[in-house]
Amino acid sequence: MTYLLDTNVCIRILNNTSSSVSRRLAAQQPEDIYLCTVVEMELYYGAYRSTQQAQNIHILESFLEQFTILPFSLIANQLE
Repeated sequence: MTYLLDTNVCIRILNNTSSSVSRRLAAQQPEDIYLCTVVEMELYYGAYRSTQQAQNIHILESFLEQFTILPFSLIANQLE
């Protein structure tokens, strides 16, 4: 099964506020988990606006490198 994560799920994982989400994703292969560029940019926006900017950007980059980032246009074309 493949997963396309949204921003809220990513934030829960990054903040470790949902153990059920973390457990479910940990049971999956990273190559089966995707994000789109919109989610990536929303996460960067939050990291850049945070009070711990450098630390949060580093955490975010480590998080993002685990997954494939899909261009939004690819996802939009699949919906047509």
